[in-house]
Amino acid sequence: MALSVDPAVLSSSEKDDLIATLLAQVDALVARVAAIEAENAALREKLQAPPKTPTNSGTPPS
Repeated sequence: MALSVDPAVLSSSEKDDLIATLLAQVDALVARVAAIEAENAALREKLQAPPKTPTNSGTPPS
């Protein structure tokens, strides 16, 4: 999302509002990245597990 606002034309309070909005977006994105990194780590760990075979799967062959 690109901003189409020229900061030079904003008042001090408008800049403060913009900064607060951007900081909130940064916080949300940081949380989202952390969740995606955790999911990625879990999936990578799952990939390291040995493949299921009829001898180690717990379900009888069909």
